[in-house]
Amino acid sequence: MTLREYLEKTNKTLRVFSSECGIDQSQICRYTTGDRLPSLENARKIEIATNGEVTLKDWTSSDERLL
Repeated sequence: MTLREYLEKTNKTLRVFSSECGIDQSQICRYTTGDRLPSLENARKIEIATNGEVTLKDWTSSDERLL
């Protein structure tokens, strides 16, 4: 599941979610639009904050690796 899909599913705003995971709201926005990939540390924070609904694996395609 993408982060955007998760936020839509849970009706969470960028502000609320960024507070929950401890990542700046502007960074969360960039992740949801695909302008940026999160660092390994931030991807892990997102996985924890989403209770595993958005995993580290969700940030990679079959031929790319996170960092």
